Amino acid sequence: MAMERCAYGNSVSGCTRPASYSKPLCYEHWQWYDRWEISECERCHRFDELVGEFTEEDLCWECVDRERRGFPPSPVQAHAPVSRRVRYLYILKLSDGTYYVGQTNDLALRIAEHRDGQTKTTAGRQPRLVWFERWIGQTKELNVEEARLTKQAKDNPRAIRRMIANW
Repeated sequence: MAMERCAYGNSVSGCTRPASYSKPLCYEHWQWYDRWEISECERCHRFDELVGEFTEEDLCWECVDRERRGFPPSPVQAHAPVSRRVRYLYILKLSDGTYYVGQTNDLALRIAEHRDGQTKTTAGRQPRLVWFERWIGQTKELNVEEARLTKQAKDNPRAIRRMIANW
């Protein structure tokens, strides 16, 4: 059963691109969802920017407005679950004792690329995975954490060794 349109937004400003029960978002809006620019409303299950400061639930603007005006809730948008990509933040120890910090969507593939010498910065330096963290969250925050760990690996490798030992 195909939906008439993408599950992004309300009927006034929503996307008119086709979607289906199993894929309720068009590709562009799924990318927005994956980057945490939009989320799913807990009440109507449409995807939009959420208004969390007015209610205890994560609701879209339309649901908050209907609640304030005393209107009945928006019809529920039925669709299959939508998931965000999992990312990994990781640290490699290199043969010269230095550390390499990176991020990826596919940890096993990325480590194989490092080992096979396909990454200039680690080629020929016997990279060994010593730490990783599964990351589901905003990409901007992941980039900040990667930059922090990279600086720490350069300026204070002892702190990185402690972090790895505690992991």
